[in-house]
Amino acid sequence: MRTSLGVLVAAAVMAVVPTASAQTVLKVVPQSDLRVLDPIFGGGTIIRNHGAMIYDQPFALDLNLAPQPQMVESWNQSADKLTYTFKLRPGVAFSDSEPVKAEDVIQSLERWSKRDIMGVALYAKVAKVEKVDDRTVRMTLKEPYGQVLESLARMNSNMPFIMKERIAKTDAFQQIQEHIGSGPFVFEEKQWVPGSKVVYTKNTKGAVPDNYLR
Repeated sequence: MRTSLGVLVAAAVMAVVPTASAQTVLKVVPQSDLRVLDPIFGGGTIIRNHGAMIYDQPFALDLNLAPQPQMVESWNQSADKLTYTFKLRPGVAFSDSEPVKAEDVIQSLERWSKRDIMGVALYAKVAKVEKVDDRTVRMTLKEPYGQVLESLARMNSNMPFIMKERIAKTDAFQQIQEHIGSGPFVFEEKQWVPGSKVVYTKNTKGAVPDNYLR
Protein backbone atom coordinates (compact mmCIF):
# COMPACT_ATOMS: atom_id res chain seq x y z
CA MET A 1 0.00 0.00 0.00
CA ARG A 2 1.36 3.42 -0.92
CA THR A 3 -1.41 5.76 0.13
CA SER A 4 0.66 8.33 2.02
CA LEU A 5 3.12 8.85 -0.80
CA GLY A 6 0.12 8.69 -3.10
CA VAL A 7 -1.10 11.91 -1.49
CA LEU A 8 2.15 13.60 -2.56
CA VAL A 9 1.85 12.21 -6.07
CA ALA A 10 -1.77 13.36 -6.26
CA ALA A 11 -0.63 16.87 -5.31
CA ALA A 12 1.89 16.79 -8.15
CA VAL A 13 -0.78 15.64 -10.59
CA MET A 14 -2.62 18.89 -9.87
CA ALA A 15 0.05 20.46 -12.07
CA VAL A 16 -0.75 18.20 -15.04
CA VAL A 17 -0.82 19.93 -18.39
CA PRO A 18 -3.95 18.78 -20.31
CA THR A 19 -3.23 17.03 -23.59
CA ALA A 20 -5.28 15.36 -26.28
CA SER A 21 -4.29 11.99 -24.82
CA ALA A 22 -4.74 12.95 -21.15
CA GLN A 23 -6.08 9.49 -20.37
CA THR A 24 -2.69 7.91 -21.01
CA VAL A 25 -0.10 10.69 -20.79
CA LEU A 26 0.53 12.98 -17.81
CA LYS A 27 2.88 15.93 -18.12
CA VAL A 28 3.98 17.10 -14.68
CA VAL A 29 6.36 19.86 -13.67
CA PRO A 30 8.26 18.65 -10.56
CA GLN A 31 9.60 20.98 -7.89
CA SER A 32 13.23 20.44 -8.94
CA ASP A 33 15.43 18.74 -11.52
CA LEU A 34 16.25 15.04 -11.21
CA ARG A 35 20.03 14.67 -11.25
CA VAL A 36 20.67 11.68 -8.96
CA LEU A 37 18.97 8.40 -9.88
CA ASP A 38 19.95 6.34 -6.83
CA PRO A 39 17.39 6.90 -4.03
CA ILE A 40 19.65 5.22 -1.48
CA PHE A 41 22.68 7.34 -2.38
CA GLY A 42 20.71 10.61 -2.51
CA GLY A 43 17.99 11.85 -0.18
CA GLY A 44 16.34 14.78 -1.96
CA THR A 45 12.57 14.87 -2.42
CA ILE A 46 12.79 14.55 -6.20
CA ILE A 47 15.11 11.54 -5.80
CA ARG A 48 12.73 9.98 -3.29
CA ASN A 49 9.79 10.50 -5.64
CA HIS A 50 11.77 8.99 -8.54
CA GLY A 51 12.48 5.95 -6.37
CA ALA A 52 8.83 5.56 -5.43
CA MET A 53 7.91 5.52 -9.12
CA ILE A 54 10.11 2.56 -10.02
CA TYR A 55 10.69 0.62 -6.79
CA ASP A 56 8.57 -1.06 -4.14
CA GLN A 57 9.45 -1.50 -0.48
CA PRO A 58 8.50 -4.22 2.04
CA PHE A 59 5.87 -2.08 3.78
CA ALA A 60 4.35 1.36 3.25
CA LEU A 61 2.35 3.79 5.37
CA ASP A 62 -1.41 4.15 4.94
CA LEU A 63 -3.36 7.40 5.37
CA ASN A 64 -3.23 6.92 9.14
CA LEU A 65 0.57 6.50 8.96
CA ALA A 66 0.27 2.87 9.98
CA PRO A 67 2.59 0.31 8.28
CA GLN A 68 0.83 -1.93 5.76
CA PRO A 69 2.32 -4.70 3.57
CA GLN A 70 3.44 -3.64 0.11
CA MET A 71 5.84 -6.25 -1.32
CA VAL A 72 5.11 -8.46 1.66
CA GLU A 73 2.13 -10.80 1.52
CA SER A 74 2.18 -11.86 5.19
CA TRP A 75 4.39 -11.56 8.24
CA ASN A 76 4.62 -12.73 11.83
CA GLN A 77 6.52 -11.90 14.99
CA SER A 78 7.80 -14.43 17.52
CA ALA A 79 6.46 -14.40 21.08
CA ASP A 80 9.74 -12.98 22.41
CA LYS A 81 9.54 -10.16 19.82
CA LEU A 82 13.00 -10.99 18.49
CA THR A 83 12.17 -12.70 15.20
CA TYR A 84 10.19 -11.31 12.28
CA THR A 85 9.35 -13.52 9.30
CA PHE A 86 8.25 -11.88 6.05
CA LYS A 87 6.77 -13.70 3.04
CA LEU A 88 6.77 -11.90 -0.30
CA ARG A 89 3.70 -11.68 -2.50
CA PRO A 90 3.58 -14.47 -5.11
CA GLY A 91 4.42 -13.39 -8.63
CA VAL A 92 6.05 -10.07 -7.79
CA ALA A 93 8.68 -9.37 -10.45
CA PHE A 94 11.15 -6.74 -11.56
CA SER A 95 10.46 -4.82 -14.74
CA ASP A 96 12.86 -7.13 -16.61
CA SER A 97 10.50 -10.02 -15.72
CA GLU A 98 12.85 -11.66 -13.21
CA PRO A 99 11.12 -12.60 -9.93
CA VAL A 100 11.88 -10.67 -6.76
CA LYS A 101 13.54 -13.06 -4.32
CA ALA A 102 14.60 -13.09 -0.69
CA GLU A 103 18.20 -12.34 -1.69
CA ASP A 104 17.11 -9.10 -3.35
CA VAL A 105 15.35 -7.97 -0.19
CA ILE A 106 18.24 -8.91 2.10
CA GLN A 107 20.91 -7.15 0.05
CA SER A 108 18.75 -4.07 -0.58
CA LEU A 109 18.01 -3.62 3.12
CA GLU A 110 21.67 -4.09 3.95
CA ARG A 111 22.67 -1.28 1.58
CA TRP A 112 19.84 0.97 2.77
CA SER A 113 20.88 0.46 6.39
CA LYS A 114 24.20 2.18 5.69
CA ARG A 115 22.64 5.44 4.41
CA ASP A 116 19.36 6.06 6.22
CA ILE A 117 19.00 7.16 9.85
CA MET A 118 16.14 4.73 10.52
CA GLY A 119 18.04 1.97 8.73
CA VAL A 120 21.11 2.60 10.87
CA ALA A 121 18.99 2.49 14.03
CA LEU A 122 17.20 -0.70 12.98
CA TYR A 123 20.34 -2.57 11.98
CA ALA A 124 22.01 -1.64 15.26
CA LYS A 125 19.39 -3.97 16.78
CA VAL A 126 19.63 -6.66 14.07
CA ALA A 127 21.55 -9.87 14.76
CA LYS A 128 21.01 -11.33 11.29
CA VAL A 129 18.75 -11.26 8.25
CA GLU A 130 18.55 -14.54 6.38
CA LYS A 131 16.78 -16.35 3.59
CA VAL A 132 14.28 -19.06 4.53
CA ASP A 133 13.23 -19.76 0.95
CA ASP A 134 12.92 -17.74 -2.28
CA ARG A 135 9.92 -15.80 -0.95
CA THR A 136 10.69 -15.70 2.77
CA VAL A 137 13.05 -13.52 4.79
CA ARG A 138 13.73 -13.89 8.51
CA MET A 139 15.03 -10.96 10.58
CA THR A 140 16.40 -11.76 14.03
CA LEU A 141 17.00 -8.96 16.53
CA LYS A 142 19.47 -8.71 19.39
CA GLU A 143 16.75 -7.16 21.54
CA PRO A 144 13.14 -6.09 21.01
CA TYR A 145 12.74 -2.98 18.90
CA GLY A 146 9.41 -1.25 18.41
CA GLN A 147 10.13 0.43 15.06
CA VAL A 148 10.78 -2.56 12.80
CA LEU A 149 7.71 -2.21 10.57
CA GLU A 150 7.82 1.59 10.70
CA SER A 151 11.41 1.46 9.45
CA LEU A 152 10.54 -0.89 6.60
CA ALA A 153 7.64 1.41 5.69
CA ARG A 154 9.68 4.62 5.86
CA MET A 155 8.16 7.28 3.61
CA ASN A 156 10.77 10.02 3.85
CA SER A 157 14.26 9.75 2.41
CA ASN A 158 15.89 7.40 2.32
CA MET A 159 13.20 4.78 1.75
CA PRO A 160 14.06 1.05 1.85
CA PHE A 161 13.50 0.40 -1.84
CA ILE A 162 14.09 -3.15 -3.06
CA MET A 163 16.54 -3.54 -5.95
CA LYS A 164 17.99 -6.57 -7.66
CA GLU A 165 20.63 -8.26 -5.51
CA ARG A 166 23.50 -7.64 -7.93
CA ILE A 167 22.62 -3.94 -8.15
CA ALA A 168 22.16 -3.62 -4.38
CA LYS A 169 25.69 -5.00 -3.92
CA THR A 170 26.95 -1.61 -5.12
CA ASP A 171 28.81 0.20 -2.35
CA ALA A 172 26.32 2.36 -0.45
CA PHE A 173 28.53 5.39 -1.02
CA GLN A 174 28.62 4.95 -4.79
CA GLN A 175 25.69 5.40 -7.17
CA ILE A 176 24.08 2.42 -8.85
CA GLN A 177 24.34 2.24 -12.64
CA GLU A 178 21.16 0.25 -13.40
CA HIS A 179 17.65 1.23 -12.44
CA ILE A 180 15.42 -1.85 -12.41
CA GLY A 181 12.59 -2.08 -9.92
CA SER A 182 9.23 -3.76 -9.36
CA GLY A 183 7.31 -0.54 -8.76
CA PRO A 184 4.35 0.80 -10.74
CA PHE A 185 6.48 2.49 -13.41
CA VAL A 186 9.59 1.86 -15.50
CA PHE A 187 12.24 4.58 -15.82
CA GLU A 188 12.99 5.11 -19.52
CA GLU A 189 16.63 6.04 -19.12
CA LYS A 190 17.31 6.49 -22.86
CA GLN A 191 14.70 9.27 -22.92
CA TRP A 192 16.08 11.05 -19.86
CA VAL A 193 17.34 14.58 -20.56
CA PRO A 194 18.70 16.13 -17.33
CA GLY A 195 17.17 19.55 -16.78
CA SER A 196 14.49 18.92 -19.39
CA LYS A 197 12.67 15.57 -19.38
CA VAL A 198 12.15 12.38 -17.38
CA VAL A 199 9.92 9.64 -18.85
CA TYR A 200 8.21 6.79 -16.99
CA THR A 201 6.00 4.12 -18.54
CA LYS A 202 3.60 1.71 -16.86
CA ASN A 203 5.23 -1.42 -15.44
CA THR A 204 3.28 -4.36 -16.85
CA LYS A 205 5.43 -7.12 -15.30
CA GLY A 206 4.59 -9.10 -12.17
CA ALA A 207 1.34 -10.13 -10.53
CA VAL A 208 -0.52 -7.28 -8.81
CA PRO A 209 -3.62 -8.30 -6.82
CA ASP A 210 -6.82 -6.30 -7.34
CA ASN A 211 -6.71 -5.08 -3.75
CA TYR A 212 -3.07 -3.98 -3.88
CA LEU A 213 -2.78 -0.21 -3.80
CA ARG A 214 0.49 1.18 -5.10
